[in-house]
Amino acid sequence: TCPFLKKHLPVLGEGETAHVLDLGAGKLAEARYMLQSNYHVVAVDNSIEFGLTPECQEYSSNLELVKVAFWDYQYPENHFDVVHARNSLPFCDPAEFKSVFEGIRRSLKKNGIFIGSFFSNCLSELDSRSSYLTLLEEDDIRMLFNGYSIKAFEGDNLPDQPFFDPIAWTTYYVLASKL
Repeated sequence: TCPFLKKHLPVLGEGETAHVLDLGAGKLAEARYMLQSNYHVVAVDNSIEFGLTPECQEYSSNLELVKVAFWDYQYPENHFDVVHARNSLPFCDPAEFKSVFEGIRRSLKKNGIFIGSFFSNCLSELDSRSSYLTLLEEDDIRMLFNGYSIKAFEGDNLPDQPFFDPIAWTTYYVLASKL
């Protein structure tokens, strides 16, 4: 589970529940952590490995699996207390990114929390891989969060992304509350 998520996911009180939208949920590692923390999770992903894992079976009553690409997801209005999007938004087609981020904004309740990550543009313009990734610089990421209060913003340039090793890009982690 992502240390940034563990550090910043709001702790729920006894008997309290909250709804999380987990975009690009994959093998449900972060979803499992959120389920164990008493959250109801809507996990969205269209990857081959996506599905109910044995580790999540006991939490299945609080887990809704939606097998669709997150850019095709129908974002409900003012529904979620938290949107979690770690290592997923950069893989959104740049042509779809604006509408996806508007869907996220629309689906968060007032004071709802966004926890997610973005990758910076360290790839050469000649690199064919950069054409289908949404890569943003720090200032562009901060501009996305107009109408939010940014609570935490951290960057690292570790090559922790196995997708295109040995490329080392900066990953920006954001925690923001919708105003």
